[in-house]
Amino acid sequence: SRPSSLRRAGCKILLLELKHASTNSRALSLFNPAPGSPGQRADDEPGHAEALSSLKQLYRRSGKWNALVELLRSELDGFKDGDVKSRLALLHELLAIYRDELKLEASVLSTYNAILQLDPTNTEAAEQLSRTYETMGRFNDLIPVLMREAEAESDKKRKVALYLRVGKLWIEHF
Repeated sequence: SRPSSLRRAGCKILLLELKHASTNSRALSLFNPAPGSPGQRADDEPGHAEALSSLKQLYRRSGKWNALVELLRSELDGFKDGDVKSRLALLHELLAIYRDELKLEASVLSTYNAILQLDPTNTEAAEQLSRTYETMGRFNDLIPVLMREAEAESDKKRKVALYLRVGKLWIEHF
């Protein structure tokens, strides 16, 4: 169809511009249409992984972290629920941006929670989330994380230690 062929042509032009410029504002504008307009976006056209990858690199090099987050979130929304490995990889990518570039503590916490929903055995995410909630004094949020971690734990000694910690939190803070 005509709109599809125009979109493909736009993606090809973008690829050429991305290859010839490090932070090309014209290339960025191709993927930043006015709000509400039917702009050309690489993630709208299946099979343009190279354009999507180049756009991610361009956003990283130019420090357009919010645009990169938006692109990654739309990519995340496009994955099927069964594609856990790909979803986890994108969540870890988002986590690094929220933590290291944007310094958004609330987004870091929600991303850790999203990781744990997909992978309850992810000890790194559970420990970071627990440590952060405890530091912030958010014991109402800490207890469910510890309970979820205990339920996923296979080592009986560690499971008991987690349940004891939950009990201690209840006694000390509620």
